[in-house]
Amino acid sequence: MRTKGDVLDLLVPPKAREDQRRRLRHRGIAKSLLSISGVVAILFLAYILVRSDLTRQEGLLFATAILSPILGALFVRVTGRLELGLFLTNMAGIGIVAFWCAITGGITSVALPWFLPNLFLLSTFGSKRMLISTAGVLLAVLVLLFEATLRGRLPVNQAPASLTPEFTFLSILSSVAVVVVAAVAVTSEREKSKRLLYEAKNAAEAANHAKSVFLASMSHELRTPLNAVLLSADLLKEDQNPPLSPRQSHLVDQLHQGGELLLGLVNQVLQLSSIEAGKVTISIEEIPLSEPFSNSLSLVLPLANLRQIQIHFDLEQLSNLRVLADPVQLRSVLINILSNAVKYNAPLGQVFINARRVQPGMVRIEIRDTGQGIPEHLQEGMFQPFNRLGAEGTKIEGTGLGLSISARLIRMMSGNLGFDSLQGQGSTFWVELVDARTASQDGPPAPAVAARAPEDPPPINPPKVAPLAILIVEDHPINQQLLCQTLEKWGHQVLVVSNGAEALEVLGDLQVRPPDFDVILMDLLMPVMDGLEATRRIRQMEVGSGRHIPIVAVTACVMDEDRNACIQAGMDDYLPKPVKIRELMKRLERIPPSGRVGRAEAP
Repeated sequence: MRTKGDVLDLLVPPKAREDQRRRLRHRGIAKSLLSISGVVAILFLAYILVRSDLTRQEGLLFATAILSPILGALFVRVTGRLELGLFLTNMAGIGIVAFWCAITGGITSVALPWFLPNLFLLSTFGSKRMLISTAGVLLAVLVLLFEATLRGRLPVNQAPASLTPEFTFLSILSSVAVVVVAAVAVTSEREKSKRLLYEAKNAAEAANHAKSVFLASMSHELRTPLNAVLLSADLLKEDQNPPLSPRQSHLVDQLHQGGELLLGLVNQVLQLSSIEAGKVTISIEEIPLSEPFSNSLSLVLPLANLRQIQIHFDLEQLSNLRVLADPVQLRSVLINILSNAVKYNAPLGQVFINARRVQPGMVRIEIRDTGQGIPEHLQEGMFQPFNRLGAEGTKIEGTGLGLSISARLIRMMSGNLGFDSLQGQGSTFWVELVDARTASQDGPPAPAVAARAPEDPPPINPPKVAPLAILIVEDHPINQQLLCQTLEKWGHQVLVVSNGAEALEVLGDLQVRPPDFDVILMDLLMPVMDGLEATRRIRQMEVGSGRHIPIVAVTACVMDEDRNACIQAGMDDYLPKPVKIRELMKRLERIPPSGRVGRAEAP
C-alpha cells in the first residue's frame, strides 16, 4: 500500500529529489495544490446539497476548478518548472472565478471571495515576481468586472436570489478553508526544511570544529619532529670541531631546506583553515605602498638575483600612493605574488611593477612577468587550494595555497585580487585596495625607501651575556637533548624535567625561598600536568612574595587560541616550534641574569 508521502514524492521532479531542500519545497507545493482540489470537491458536494438543480455550466466550472490544481502539480512534475506551473495554475484559478462571477452577478457575486486564495497562496511560495504579476492580472479582472457590472453587460444571475445567503456563506467558508489548508501544507514542509537546515548547520559546525581540532593536532604532531630536524641541522652547521666537509655541509643545507619547506606547508594549511573559520583578524591602517613593497622586495630580490630575473619598479611612484590595508598581511600577499612572478618566469626574464589610481576610491597594483603564462583551460582553478595548475611535475617548489590565502586576505581588506594571462606571453596579477587619499591630502607623501637584498645572515655565535639558569619543561626526549645541547653550548646552566608536576617539585615553595632559575622554557602538552596548569600554579605561589620568574612557552601549539591561552595563564612570552635559534637567543637576551647559575639542582 502506497503512503501519502510516497504519493507526494511521485509529484516531485526527479532532478529535485536528490536535494532534500528542493524535494521538501516541491512536496509542500504539491500537497497545497492537492488540498485545494480537495476543498473544492467538498465545496461541490455542499453546493449540490444546497441547490439540487445544478446546471451543466456550474458542473463544468466545478470540474475545472477541481482539476486545474491537479494539472498544475502534474505540469510541475513533468517540466520541473515550479514558478511557471504555479503561475499557470493561478491564472486558471483567476479565470474560473472571473467566469463564475460573470454569470452570478459580476462585482456583487457571491464567488468574489475566491479571488483572495489565489493571491494568498502565491505569497506563501516566496516569489515576489509571481506575486506582483498575479496581483496585476487580478486587479485588471476586478476592474473589468466592475465596469461590466455598472454597464449591465453581464448575463442575469442564474442562481435564485433566495439562496444568496447560503451561497455567500459557502463561498467565504470554502475560501478560508483553502487558505488555511494550503498554508498548513506548505508550513509543515517548511518546518521540515528548517529542521534539516538546522541539522545541516550543526553538522557543518561540528565538521568545522573537527577540522580545526584535527589541524591543530596534526600541526603539533608535525612541529614536534620538525623541531628536532631543524635544531639538529642548526647544531650540525655550527659544529666546526672538526669542520664539516663541503658534501656534509651541502647535505645539512638540504636537510634544513626540506624542513623549512615542510614547515611552510604546515603554516599555510593552518592559515587557510583560520581564515575559513573566521579566526584571522585584519588591522586596517593608512600606509604608503612603498612600505610593504620595500619589505617584500628585500626578501624576493635574492631569489630574483639567483635566477637572473630583473625586477623593474619605481619606489617613488609607490610612495605617492597610500592605501587602507593591513601592512603585515599585505606584505605576505605581495611576497607571494612577487615570488611567483620570479619562480614561474622565463630564464633571464623580467618583472614589472606598476601602481595607479583606477576606479574612484581604489588603487590598482599590477605585477607582470614574462613567463610562459597560464593555459586558458587551467585558469578557472587559479585560486583553488592545492591547485598548482600543472606545475606539480616541475622542479618549481610550491604548495598551491599561496594565491588562495592571498585572495581571501585581500577580500578581508575590502579589495580584489585577479589576473590576466596569455599563454606564451606571461601573466599579470593585480591587487585593488581602497585609496586612502582624501580631498584635503594629508601632507607630503612618505619618503621613498630603497629596497635592497638582505645580506647573508651572520653566523650563530654564543650570545655575549652572562649565563642563565634555565629550567626546561619538555616531555619529548629528542627535543630535551637538542635544547639542552644548544643552551649549554652558549654557557647556560640547564635542568630538564618532563612535565609540569616535576617543574613544581623542582621550584619548591616560592613563598619561602626565591627560585633557582632565571627563566623557565615551558612546553604545553605534557603528561601528568600540562604547561598551562603548571604556569597557573607557579603564579599562584608567587602571589604576595614579590617574585616573578619569567616563563616562555616553547610549544608546537601555534593556533591563535593557544597563544592567547598562554598569556592568560600568566606566561611572559611565546616561542613556537620548530624553535629558531636566533629567536631563542632574542628571548633569552631580554632576561637579566641574577647569579643563580650553580644553584639549580635536580630533584
